[in-house]
Amino acid sequence: MALMAIGGLATAAGVLPYITDLSWRYPVGFMCRVLGMPTFVALLLFARELQGLLGSPGPTVFLDKTCIHQDDQVVQRQGIEKLSAFLSNSEIMVALYTDTYLLKLWTVYEVASFLALRPIKCMKIVPVYQLFAYHNGLLVGYLAQMSTIVLRSYTTFAWHELILWNGVFGLLVMVACQRWAREKESIQTRLANFSVHNCICTCESDRPLVCQNIAILMRASGAAPDDASDETALEHFDQLARHELPSAFTTCMSRVSLSYKQVVVFCLFWQGTTFLDVDLASLELGRPLKEVLMAGVGWCFWTTVCLPLAFVGMEYLAASFLRWTGFPGLVWLTCSFILLVSIPCFVVNKFIWVTSEMAVTSNLALVVLLVSFGIGGAGVYLAFSGQCSLTCPCRRSMGPPSIGEGGSDHSR
Repeated sequence: MALMAIGGLATAAGVLPYITDLSWRYPVGFMCRVLGMPTFVALLLFARELQGLLGSPGPTVFLDKTCIHQDDQVVQRQGIEKLSAFLSNSEIMVALYTDTYLLKLWTVYEVASFLALRPIKCMKIVPVYQLFAYHNGLLVGYLAQMSTIVLRSYTTFAWHELILWNGVFGLLVMVACQRWAREKESIQTRLANFSVHNCICTCESDRPLVCQNIAILMRASGAAPDDASDETALEHFDQLARHELPSAFTTCMSRVSLSYKQVVVFCLFWQGTTFLDVDLASLELGRPLKEVLMAGVGWCFWTTVCLPLAFVGMEYLAASFLRWTGFPGLVWLTCSFILLVSIPCFVVNKFIWVTSEMAVTSNLALVVLLVSFGIGGAGVYLAFSGQCSLTCPCRRSMGPPSIGEGGSDHSR
């Protein structure tokens, strides 16, 4: 975002070119909007590599598929036996969630082991499809920006924005949110009849070793008697998975599928660059500084408060009436988005810009704008806070399991 701010200042200084915007009384810049989203995606994909080239490698990650040898059977077995040591020396566990995650023996064992050692706030659940939904949102937002730049050179009517934002983008977000809500609801069903013996194990030769590790974990954690047989310990693990893992998993999953940081960064690159190109750039053309500052306050209000709250609203609406599928479900999503999200956003948007314009000459309007900003900020805090705040219900007062004590420093 700092690079985009520099671009906005360069446009304001007359270094970067201007174009005509028939909906605005000044010529406007366009470079921040053209380069903003591609720059963000490039940083998203290559920031770690850039960080490494600058001599800051970042945190060390233990990725089981690459850190446990896949060819040498002896080394592989040693790695598997030390798995609990790797987990006990790990500060955070990131689970890439798919619909088969809770059906696989390895992943269920890793989750149960980690939750027995760490509070649930140390575990993050990231749906694999979320990546595709997020990047599709970036693409649609970028197309909306580009169409705005081109079409506003010929017309003042923003019909393209209504279609791309209120139509495609809004429904895309709500469909993704509804899919995640259905996935969270299905966790209870999947674990209701959980059994270690029914779990999928890609390599069946690994099953006895994993079951043995689970039995040791159950005895070490106190979930099974010290003298319990492996089969009895596995039955205790089944009970743990059926009764405690569902609540632990749903607690670990955020009430909102994206964090506030993810939402607000997207909004800043999607909408905030418009402030840099349109409002900040107009300083060079004689627009009063106070008017630009009030416009900046309005843009901050819109991108950091209103749009994140709109996203939360879409998420909660998408989670309603999950039993409506097919055409009735699509009608519900469309109508609820238009009536309960799009129209309120339009009203709030007009309120922000009218109030910010009045705040240039009226202290009362400025107070109203700032108070509204504060109330909205409190709403954002309530909507996004409290994620993963509960302790893990399956955690025991214990030390690390006896498997592989003294694990490698590479797991930290």
